[in-house]
Amino acid sequence: AGQAMDADLVAALEYLQGRYPKDPAWVEKLGYIYLVKGDNKRADNVLEPLLEGGSAVSIRALNMAAEAARSQGNSQKSVRVLETARTLYPDDATVLNNLIYSLGQNHETADRALEMLPELLKKHAGHYEVLDTAAMVYLRNGRLDEADAFMRKAIAGLPVASTGYAPVEVRLNAVEILMRKDELDEAAEMLDVVDSTPDKPAFLENVAHELRRQLDLRTTKQ
Repeated sequence: AGQAMDADLVAALEYLQGRYPKDPAWVEKLGYIYLVKGDNKRADNVLEPLLEGGSAVSIRALNMAAEAARSQGNSQKSVRVLETARTLYPDDATVLNNLIYSLGQNHETADRALEMLPELLKKHAGHYEVLDTAAMVYLRNGRLDEADAFMRKAIAGLPVASTGYAPVEVRLNAVEILMRKDELDEAAEMLDVVDSTPDKPAFLENVAHELRRQLDLRTTKQ
Protein backbone atom coordinates (compact mmCIF):
# COMPACT_ATOMS: atom_id res chain seq x y z
CA ALA A 1 0.00 0.00 0.00
CA GLY A 2 2.84 2.37 0.89
CA GLN A 3 4.59 1.76 -2.44
CA ALA A 4 1.35 2.35 -4.34
CA MET A 5 0.84 5.62 -2.49
CA ASP A 6 4.42 6.68 -3.29
CA ALA A 7 3.87 5.88 -6.97
CA ASP A 8 0.61 7.84 -6.99
CA LEU A 9 2.33 10.82 -5.37
CA VAL A 10 5.17 10.78 -7.89
CA ALA A 11 2.70 10.47 -10.76
CA ALA A 12 0.65 13.40 -9.43
CA LEU A 13 3.72 15.60 -9.03
CA GLU A 14 5.01 14.64 -12.46
CA TYR A 15 1.65 15.64 -13.93
CA LEU A 16 1.63 18.97 -12.08
CA GLN A 17 5.22 19.70 -13.04
CA GLY A 18 4.35 19.04 -16.68
CA ARG A 19 1.10 21.01 -16.45
CA TYR A 20 2.74 24.02 -14.80
CA PRO A 21 6.38 23.91 -15.97
CA LYS A 22 7.09 27.49 -14.90
CA ASP A 23 5.91 26.98 -11.32
CA PRO A 24 9.00 26.10 -9.25
CA ALA A 25 6.92 24.76 -6.36
CA TRP A 26 6.02 21.54 -8.20
CA VAL A 27 9.55 21.11 -9.54
CA GLU A 28 10.98 21.42 -6.03
CA LYS A 29 8.47 18.95 -4.59
CA LEU A 30 9.14 16.43 -7.35
CA GLY A 31 12.91 16.87 -6.98
CA TYR A 32 12.60 16.28 -3.24
CA ILE A 33 10.60 13.08 -3.74
CA TYR A 34 13.16 11.78 -6.23
CA LEU A 35 15.98 12.52 -3.76
CA VAL A 36 14.21 10.75 -0.90
CA LYS A 37 13.61 7.73 -3.12
CA GLY A 38 17.28 7.72 -4.14
CA ASP A 39 16.52 8.50 -7.80
CA ASN A 40 19.27 11.10 -7.93
CA LYS A 41 19.62 11.26 -11.71
CA ARG A 42 15.96 12.20 -12.12
CA ALA A 43 16.26 14.68 -9.27
CA ASP A 44 19.24 16.24 -11.02
CA ASN A 45 17.40 16.45 -14.34
CA VAL A 46 14.18 17.92 -12.95
CA LEU A 47 15.96 20.51 -10.79
CA GLU A 48 18.42 21.64 -13.47
CA PRO A 49 16.07 24.22 -15.10
CA LEU A 50 15.59 25.96 -11.73
CA LEU A 51 19.31 26.78 -11.65
CA GLU A 52 18.75 29.20 -14.53
CA GLY A 53 16.39 31.30 -12.42
CA GLY A 54 19.08 33.68 -11.21
CA SER A 55 18.33 35.40 -7.93
CA ALA A 56 14.81 33.92 -7.92
CA VAL A 57 16.01 30.37 -7.26
CA SER A 58 15.34 29.22 -3.70
CA ILE A 59 17.84 27.95 -1.13
CA ARG A 60 15.95 24.66 -1.03
CA ALA A 61 16.23 24.13 -4.79
CA LEU A 62 19.94 24.96 -4.77
CA ASN A 63 20.69 22.62 -1.86
CA MET A 64 18.71 19.80 -3.48
CA ALA A 65 20.40 20.28 -6.86
CA ALA A 66 23.81 20.22 -5.18
CA GLU A 67 22.90 17.07 -3.25
CA ALA A 68 21.62 15.34 -6.39
CA ALA A 69 24.94 16.09 -8.11
CA ARG A 70 27.07 15.06 -5.11
CA SER A 71 25.22 11.78 -4.61
CA GLN A 72 26.04 10.87 -8.22
CA GLY A 73 29.72 11.54 -7.61
CA ASN A 74 29.73 14.91 -9.38
CA SER A 75 31.33 16.96 -6.62
CA GLN A 76 32.45 19.65 -9.05
CA LYS A 77 28.89 20.46 -10.08
CA SER A 78 27.78 20.31 -6.45
CA VAL A 79 30.44 22.88 -5.53
CA ARG A 80 29.47 25.14 -8.45
CA VAL A 81 25.81 25.12 -7.40
CA LEU A 82 26.67 25.78 -3.77
CA GLU A 83 29.05 28.59 -4.63
CA THR A 84 26.15 30.22 -6.49
CA ALA A 85 23.97 29.63 -3.45
CA ARG A 86 26.61 31.16 -1.21
CA THR A 87 26.63 34.30 -3.38
CA LEU A 88 22.83 34.58 -3.27
CA TYR A 89 22.42 33.59 0.39
CA PRO A 90 25.70 34.46 2.15
CA ASP A 91 24.28 34.10 5.68
CA ASP A 92 22.63 30.71 5.25
CA ALA A 93 24.23 28.06 7.49
CA THR A 94 22.98 25.09 5.47
CA VAL A 95 24.54 26.41 2.28
CA LEU A 96 27.89 26.97 4.01
CA ASN A 97 27.80 23.53 5.61
CA ASN A 98 26.95 21.80 2.33
CA LEU A 99 29.61 23.75 0.43
CA ILE A 100 32.34 22.80 2.90
CA TYR A 101 31.17 19.17 2.91
CA SER A 102 31.25 19.03 -0.90
CA LEU A 103 34.68 20.66 -1.05
CA GLY A 104 35.88 18.10 1.46
CA GLN A 105 34.84 15.20 -0.77
CA ASN A 106 37.49 16.05 -3.35
CA HIS A 107 41.16 15.72 -2.40
CA GLU A 108 41.97 18.67 -4.67
CA THR A 109 39.71 21.00 -2.67
CA ALA A 110 39.93 19.40 0.79
CA ASP A 111 42.43 22.03 1.94
CA ARG A 112 40.00 24.79 0.98
CA ALA A 113 37.29 23.07 3.01
CA LEU A 114 39.66 23.03 5.99
CA GLU A 115 40.30 26.75 5.61
CA MET A 116 36.56 27.51 5.61
CA LEU A 117 35.71 25.16 8.49
CA PRO A 118 36.43 27.55 11.43
CA GLU A 119 33.78 29.99 10.18
CA LEU A 120 31.18 27.22 10.21
CA LEU A 121 32.18 25.83 13.61
CA LYS A 122 32.26 29.27 15.21
CA LYS A 123 28.59 29.85 14.44
CA HIS A 124 26.97 26.43 14.20
CA ALA A 125 29.00 23.83 16.14
CA GLY A 126 25.93 22.61 18.04
CA HIS A 127 24.41 20.83 15.03
CA TYR A 128 25.25 17.20 14.32
CA GLU A 129 25.33 17.88 10.57
CA VAL A 130 28.06 20.48 11.10
CA LEU A 131 30.02 18.17 13.40
CA ASP A 132 29.81 15.46 10.75
CA THR A 133 31.10 17.89 8.13
CA ALA A 134 34.03 18.76 10.39
CA ALA A 135 34.80 15.07 10.89
CA MET A 136 34.90 14.39 7.15
CA VAL A 137 36.96 17.48 6.36
CA TYR A 138 39.55 16.44 8.93
CA LEU A 139 39.48 12.88 7.57
CA ARG A 140 40.12 14.05 3.99
CA ASN A 141 43.02 16.15 5.27
CA GLY A 142 44.59 13.16 7.04
CA ARG A 143 43.90 14.39 10.58
CA LEU A 144 42.39 11.20 11.98
CA ASP A 145 42.33 12.08 15.68
CA GLU A 146 40.35 15.27 15.04
CA ALA A 147 38.10 13.41 12.61
CA ASP A 148 37.40 10.80 15.28
CA ALA A 149 36.64 13.42 17.94
CA PHE A 150 34.15 15.30 15.78
CA MET A 151 32.61 12.07 14.53
CA ARG A 152 31.85 10.99 18.10
CA LYS A 153 30.29 14.39 18.84
CA ALA A 154 28.13 14.07 15.72
CA ILE A 155 26.94 10.58 16.69
CA ALA A 156 26.18 11.77 20.23
CA GLY A 157 24.15 14.64 18.79
CA LEU A 158 21.86 12.50 16.65
CA PRO A 159 18.17 12.66 17.61
CA VAL A 160 16.91 9.77 19.70
CA ALA A 161 14.61 8.59 16.92
CA SER A 162 17.30 9.15 14.31
CA THR A 163 15.88 7.67 11.13
CA GLY A 164 16.01 9.03 7.63
CA TYR A 165 18.66 10.30 5.25
CA ALA A 166 21.06 12.48 7.26
CA PRO A 167 21.61 10.20 10.31
CA VAL A 168 22.36 7.27 8.01
CA GLU A 169 25.03 9.27 6.19
CA VAL A 170 26.51 10.43 9.52
CA ARG A 171 26.83 6.81 10.63
CA LEU A 172 28.32 5.70 7.32
CA ASN A 173 30.90 8.47 7.61
CA ALA A 174 31.63 7.24 11.13
CA VAL A 175 32.22 3.74 9.77
CA GLU A 176 34.76 5.10 7.29
CA ILE A 177 36.63 6.94 10.05
CA LEU A 178 36.56 3.92 12.38
CA MET A 179 37.94 1.68 9.64
CA ARG A 180 40.75 4.15 8.96
CA LYS A 181 41.60 3.97 12.67
CA ASP A 182 41.41 0.14 12.67
CA GLU A 183 38.48 0.17 15.09
CA LEU A 184 36.86 -2.66 13.15
CA ASP A 185 34.54 -4.02 15.85
CA GLU A 186 33.04 -0.59 16.46
CA ALA A 187 32.74 -0.06 12.71
CA ALA A 188 30.82 -3.33 12.39
CA GLU A 189 28.43 -2.32 15.18
CA MET A 190 27.81 1.02 13.46
CA LEU A 191 27.09 -0.73 10.17
CA ASP A 192 24.60 -2.99 11.93
CA VAL A 193 22.71 0.10 13.06
CA VAL A 194 22.69 1.38 9.48
CA ASP A 195 21.45 -1.96 8.16
CA SER A 196 18.55 -1.91 10.61
CA THR A 197 17.45 1.59 9.52
CA PRO A 198 14.46 1.36 7.16
CA ASP A 199 13.80 3.28 3.94
CA LYS A 200 17.37 4.25 3.13
CA PRO A 201 18.01 5.91 -0.26
CA ALA A 202 19.45 3.48 -2.78
CA PHE A 203 22.79 5.27 -3.10
CA LEU A 204 23.34 5.07 0.68
CA GLU A 205 22.45 1.37 0.56
CA ASN A 206 25.21 1.00 -2.02
CA VAL A 207 27.68 2.86 0.20
CA ALA A 208 26.76 0.62 3.14
CA HIS A 209 27.23 -2.54 1.05
CA GLU A 210 30.66 -1.38 -0.15
CA LEU A 211 31.79 -0.52 3.38
CA ARG A 212 30.56 -3.94 4.57
CA ARG A 213 32.53 -5.62 1.80
CA GLN A 214 35.69 -3.72 2.76
CA LEU A 215 35.14 -4.46 6.43
CA ASP A 216 34.66 -8.18 5.78
CA LEU A 217 37.91 -8.26 3.80
CA ARG A 218 39.77 -6.50 6.60
CA THR A 219 38.26 -8.81 9.23
CA THR A 220 39.17 -12.04 7.41
CA LYS A 221 42.80 -10.91 7.14
CA GLN A 222 43.13 -10.54 10.93
